[in-house]
Amino acid sequence: MSSAAKNAFRCFLSWRGIGLFFILAFKVAFSQTNNISVMEVGKWRVEYNLTNGVADIFCDGKILIPRAYAVVKLPETVTSMDYQSHKFSQRQISDGFGSGVEFTVESANGDEDKMIQTFWLYDKLDYILADVKVQRKSGASSNFMSPLTSQSPVNFPSDGNNRALVVPFDNDKWVRYNAVPFGTNLTSHEVAAFYNNASRQGLIIGSIEHDIWKTGIKSTSVSNAITDLQIFGGLASDETRDVLPHGKISGEIIESPKVFIGSFSDWRNGLETVARANALVAPARVWTNGVPFGWNSWGKLQHKISFDKAFQVSDFIARELQTNHFENHGVVYVGLDSGWTRLNAAQLKAFVDHCHANGQEAGVYFTPFAAWHQADDAVVEGTDYKYRDIYLYANGQKQMLDGGVALDPTHPGTRQRIEYIAAQFKQAGFKYVKLDFLTHGSLEADKHFDPQVTTGIQAYNNGITAVRFRNPVNIDGFRCLAVVWWVEVEQAPVKWAFSQRA
Repeated sequence: MSSAAKNAFRCFLSWRGIGLFFILAFKVAFSQTNNISVMEVGKWRVEYNLTNGVADIFCDGKILIPRAYAVVKLPETVTSMDYQSHKFSQRQISDGFGSGVEFTVESANGDEDKMIQTFWLYDKLDYILADVKVQRKSGASSNFMSPLTSQSPVNFPSDGNNRALVVPFDNDKWVRYNAVPFGTNLTSHEVAAFYNNASRQGLIIGSIEHDIWKTGIKSTSVSNAITDLQIFGGLASDETRDVLPHGKISGEIIESPKVFIGSFSDWRNGLETVARANALVAPARVWTNGVPFGWNSWGKLQHKISFDKAFQVSDFIARELQTNHFENHGVVYVGLDSGWTRLNAAQLKAFVDHCHANGQEAGVYFTPFAAWHQADDAVVEGTDYKYRDIYLYANGQKQMLDGGVALDPTHPGTRQRIEYIAAQFKQAGFKYVKLDFLTHGSLEADKHFDPQVTTGIQAYNNGITAVRFRNPVNIDGFRCLAVVWWVEVEQAPVKWAFSQRA
């Protein structure tokens, strides 16, 4: 086609105003009719109403989520429906998720106040991604940002066999995953599944970014429909162990977590898929030494651990298990969990030496962001600070959870304590350190030592980054299994931890 012919063709499309089909390795469609912008890639279609700021989301030609809109608290609540104008744009993308198109709707009340909604649609994927930003030249501040809220029914089969999977924030206080029949109000953490228990068909919604926000998924349902659905950054509740509201983020541009919306023939595959999507954002660490085998004192002895019992366990494993090939790559770990402080320094060294004599690696336990049984005015190990200096406070009071006091992950005293304890472990000869970060360091607080840190999860990641990359003792050099996480639903921090499936 000649240059003149190409230009004429472009003019024709512009004049008609009916959109453009791109001829790529996959089909992308965009059209606009009666102020409805239609974005379509693969099995996904988003119809965005440029008059009222709401979107209908379709999968395989069927409506999945009707009348979805964005909500942000600034602190006044604003939605995508509150803006005077809505402008649409698109661009082709190719990233770790695949090839597709990024669709953006910029809603504005003049040049000073904008809301920007972005949808990522990929060819051959069972999910799409979305987020929302707010831009204000005078600055914006928020502790609640929802890329997707719908108060219109999301229909499910009418057989009365529909379920919502509620995922807990952590595993404290014996909380559990729970599959709840439709017909109630629920809040899930970081990810949720809504499915029919007979067909397994399901809707999966969750966050794939966990550096700043604690993400919640709230739903209200009747027997055969979700009547209200909202995924948002800014969850703080009894379930997240918080007594304060979620911290605020501020700036000329502020952004929600990026969220995942997927439709699956089997909701269990959907959960696998959202996990893989998280790993694309924050890749899991690689463990090449096989499945670790060993023993940990918490499962049975807990705080009843003693010097004699620790020796007896090491000898039993050497005599009864290692001789019958209970090992992996020639390695067996024998670990002292919480309660190891009942042993003095000489006993710990003797335990390590005894394990090594039995052909084992000795392990120990530490909670970097929680302190136990220390007096407020006690000096923090390896520092000139007192413990009261490094606590996380809420309403002026130190925060406690399960008997442990929360420590500020951003405080230099917390970090120096970690370095000091790590050096003691290394000097004693321990080769495995179970680092239990618990929930304490992720609690919302009156403030953090680092003024740039304003949310609990931001502090949590900030502190773990310091442990992982700035610790001169090099905890990974212990040949430890690396970080052991109990806040398991903090999905993106797989970048800090190893995980094995039996």
